Amino acid sequence: MAFYSVPYFILLAVGVQANYFEVLILNVMITMIISIVPIPGGTGGAELSFKSLFAMFLTNQSSMVLAMFLWRFVTYFLGMILGLIASWPSHERVNFY
Repeated sequence: MAFYSVPYFILLAVGVQANYFEVLILNVMITMIISIVPIPGGTGGAELSFKSLFAMFLTNQSSMVLAMFLWRFVTYFLGMILGLIASWPSHERVNFY
């Protein structure tokens, strides 16, 4: 639920009031579209579907780009960054000898 709620809080941060369940359903639809698009990570399909589905909430182009950047960073890149930090070898944990 926390993963699918990210766009709702991003819309609130941009200053847009929206229905929580409607935004939740739209994000689930985006996740399904990403799974169908056969490119690594579904990158193009993700941005295109976000832009087309959330256009009713974000009419200003600059707020659309900001929201799309925040959404993609939090849902995609933040997980990779935190995973890299979590898997970073520590001299106390890993013994190579």
